[in-house]
Amino acid sequence: MLERAIDDALKENPKLQKKYGRPDPSSDTLYESDITHPENNPNNCAAICGDDPPRLILRRTRADYDDNPKVHHGLVALGNQLMMDASIRDLLAAEKNVLCFEMEAAGLMNRFPCLIIRGICDYSDTHKNKVWQGYAAVVVAAYAKHLLLEIPPSQVENERRLGELLSGAHDTLTIIGAKVDTLKSPSDHKADLEILNWLSTFDYGSQHSDNLEKRAPNTGQWLLASEEYHAWLTGDNATLFCPGIPGAGKTTLASILIEDLGKRREMNSNSIVGIAFIYFYHKRQSQQTLNELMASLLKQLAQGQFPLPQAVRALYERHQTQQTRPTLEKYIATLRYVIAMHTRVFVVIDALDECQVSDNCRARFLSKITELQQESGVNIFVTSRPLPEITRDLKDGISLDIRAHEEDVRRYLDSELLVIKRFLRGNLALQEEIKTGIIISVDGMFLLAKLYIDSLVDAMTPKAIRAKLRQFEIRAKANQHPYEDTYDDAMKRIKGQKAESREAATQVLLWITCVKRRLTIDELLEALAVEEDAPEIDPQSVMNIEDVLTVCAGLVIVDTESAIIRLVHHTAEEYFESRKTTLFPNCEDQILETCVTYLSFTAFEEGCCETNEEFEDRLEFYPFYDYSSHNWAHHARESKKLSSKVLDFVKSEGKVQAAVQSLWAFNGFRQPLRYSQVFPKGMNGLHLAACLGVGEIVTALLETYDTNTTDDYGGTPLLYAAANGHVAVLLLLVDGVDPDSALSPVHYWWSGRAPLSFAAENGHEEVVEILLERNDIDVNSGVIHKEGLEITCPTPLWHAAANGREAVVRRLPKAKGIDCNSKDPRALTALSLAADNGHENVVSLLLKADGINITSRDSQGSTALKIAIARGHYSLTESMLANVDISLRSTDTYSQTALLWAIDFGRLEAVKFLVSQG
Repeated sequence: MLERAIDDALKENPKLQKKYGRPDPSSDTLYESDITHPENNPNNCAAICGDDPPRLILRRTRADYDDNPKVHHGLVALGNQLMMDASIRDLLAAEKNVLCFEMEAAGLMNRFPCLIIRGICDYSDTHKNKVWQGYAAVVVAAYAKHLLLEIPPSQVENERRLGELLSGAHDTLTIIGAKVDTLKSPSDHKADLEILNWLSTFDYGSQHSDNLEKRAPNTGQWLLASEEYHAWLTGDNATLFCPGIPGAGKTTLASILIEDLGKRREMNSNSIVGIAFIYFYHKRQSQQTLNELMASLLKQLAQGQFPLPQAVRALYERHQTQQTRPTLEKYIATLRYVIAMHTRVFVVIDALDECQVSDNCRARFLSKITELQQESGVNIFVTSRPLPEITRDLKDGISLDIRAHEEDVRRYLDSELLVIKRFLRGNLALQEEIKTGIIISVDGMFLLAKLYIDSLVDAMTPKAIRAKLRQFEIRAKANQHPYEDTYDDAMKRIKGQKAESREAATQVLLWITCVKRRLTIDELLEALAVEEDAPEIDPQSVMNIEDVLTVCAGLVIVDTESAIIRLVHHTAEEYFESRKTTLFPNCEDQILETCVTYLSFTAFEEGCCETNEEFEDRLEFYPFYDYSSHNWAHHARESKKLSSKVLDFVKSEGKVQAAVQSLWAFNGFRQPLRYSQVFPKGMNGLHLAACLGVGEIVTALLETYDTNTTDDYGGTPLLYAAANGHVAVLLLLVDGVDPDSALSPVHYWWSGRAPLSFAAENGHEEVVEILLERNDIDVNSGVIHKEGLEITCPTPLWHAAANGREAVVRRLPKAKGIDCNSKDPRALTALSLAADNGHENVVSLLLKADGINITSRDSQGSTALKIAIARGHYSLTESMLANVDISLRSTDTYSQTALLWAIDFGRLEAVKFLVSQG
């Protein structure tokens, strides 16, 4: 009836057809929540945001028997501004069952009874589609007309007048609006900061500040004045590659360039300039993954925008709700959106050669950055050692070699010379002699200038200084390894100190070289102050940081911003790493003893803290506790022997519980309010040793503990060893225990999960094989019982398939009693999950499994084939059709065949292939 009324009205008024007629259905596009339209960009959505199916939410075409247009009745959300946030839209729809959003009626609903009739012309997101506005208006008018005809006039006369109802409404709204404006900025800023911290916890800013602080005044000007820099600065899609030998000053020059870009941005207020930078570091390779690198660039470019770009908010809302992390593609898509909001974007990459090469990370990172450059006009600056592969990849850009320039070295020496020796102050000739001698000897390596100056500290006379200068010159002419020789000299100076200073320097260098992560000043000083069997730190035993730096002969420096204490350069790290077994033969034993002594302090006997505040106070008052609790086991695994002190610690329930709390607790954004309490209480020493893979401790504790002992989550030592892939420990535990002992139903993702489930999820193939050798193993573990209900949870095969664990998926379907078609609560099978995530090799393995049901449907009626088509996994789709006998004429819940789905989703390649198959 409604459609006929609209058609009749338009026929009577044909001039209205163009503005108010029904648009073509192809213009009705609903984007995924995290796909956002760039702000202040009026260009067509299809061109800017794309219209390929992975970006769209695809819906069933209405049949002839469906209402068209369709009228919905329900809850309408009111607001004083347009709803343009798809993530909030989805959240309100899910939690409050909201149908749509309205702003014109905001404020009226509380004043008088009324009914809202809303014509839907867009989807309350950033893609404001005006094409359907006219048609939506005429639909509303038609429906309102029919509705009004149903209301008796007498009923209208009995209602209160509008003027009476609205009295005072304007003043109230004005007051509320003023209060909202007052509160908006602080709350918005806090929310933005929390989202940015969720994106990435890497803080390159503090490292950048430290780099600038350590540079000599007015150095690096030659780079800023160079033709190459200005060509890069003014060009589009430009790359400036600056290779340099170790110690040439690449990192310092990169920081100088970043600072210059910042100053230029401040002077050019008419442009929106984005600056992002990454300092690679070889000891952080495991953290500097490709996803993390992209997240950091996104964070840096987004934090310059206020309010935070809608795309970033959408990315956060979508993933934070589900406690997931975005894929690489999502990071890049959002990064592309944020880049488009800027007039120009500069990306500075320092020490690219220190980016990890495992998993082809470095090549992939450079490829993705280059793609962004080509798409969005980003300018890229790169420093690196002159490695052939990097030079080859950047050969088309501008190139400028980095070497220590004479004027920079001279400026540095001018600032340092008068500090080292008083007798130099009046001897201008000797000062010039030193400058000239060092400049000639450093041969383009700025770091050597610092090391040489430090080595002159011990020279007590002009003659001794000249002898040192001759030594530098001979070393340079001989083309020897200058750094190694210089570090050797520094170690000789350390050994020549008095016994107490020599021992202090040796301990400092041991700790800095052999720890598992960099230490802060407070952590190092606390560790050095630990005394054997002491119940606490004696404040009188804590060294002064100035003394630490002095006794180490210039080999150790402090990063002021981060308070990290470290070796002077990565060449120094390489020097000590290569000599670790000689210089520090018992370092693992010594660090382990210190960590365990610290963890055994009297303050920790009572166990875990009951509140976040108590826990944070503990970490602040005991600065070495975080390192000790997280790393003692790493040192224990590499230790030559375990002392009775270590065994005493793991047998103390209170001290173990305190350490477990520190190990598990993570104060990330929007963690539970009691984040410090989210850990498996009741965990004993055997649990902890099995979890951390310390086999010698496990062996010792098996004499005391039952191997089936459980914590409050139901976790056993076997479960923790299996989940973390500790094969040697697993073999100690697997006999005589229940291999299916599962976690308690305290959390959906953990509920009912046995050791095999965690091992399969994490891809621990050898652990899986050992567990399957048990005849009593339940290979389909995942069904739990709670409050009389049977709950089906994901099985080990499901977890392995979802995470692309090929080796495990190759093995599990061969296990006796395996159910390859087991479903999770959403009715998704292992095959469906593998297809959804694009794990083609896993899908191929599952298709060969005995009894696999390729037509199994999930709760939405989708088969694995349909999911593969919808996700755009064409090669996977082709593989499925080529390897199994799937009837192309079979239909799903909506009577759609594979061909129809491919057509609906716009999968051209899949359509061609399906048509070719008849």
